[in-house]
Amino acid sequence: MNTLTTEHTPDNIIASWLDDHQEELVNTADYIFHHPELAYQETLSSKCLADYLESQGFKITWKTAGIDTAFTAVWGGGKPILGFLAEYDALAGVGHACGHNLLGTAVAAAACALKPIWTQPVQPERSASMAARPKRSCPARS
Repeated sequence: MNTLTTEHTPDNIIASWLDDHQEELVNTADYIFHHPELAYQETLSSKCLADYLESQGFKITWKTAGIDTAFTAVWGGGKPILGFLAEYDALAGVGHACGHNLLGTAVAAAACALKPIWTQPVQPERSASMAARPKRSCPARS
């Protein structure tokens, strides 16, 4: 397995978090890659990402915008609210050639990696919210 090559300093909290969680993030992306599901049908992929975020302290709400496989993951209760958008659908016939298995996992990792910084005592209370949607935004590939 490749490892992160980020230089670590005592102040590089995000790089440390990513290193500490690298194996589970790779496993998450790998699981989604091996279970390609088309838009609006990603029951395994969405559950995989939601379960991971829930294990990291996010509260999951399903059926965002009335879509069965869409969810919102929220942590915190302050302002500002930093939003993230994850996609995890696959393309018909080619699976995750578009890399949404990586995109969904990377977005979840970014939201999680900020938590240690936002919980430092010198910081005001903040929130992170991640919306996860099944359909890609590129109309040419819809």
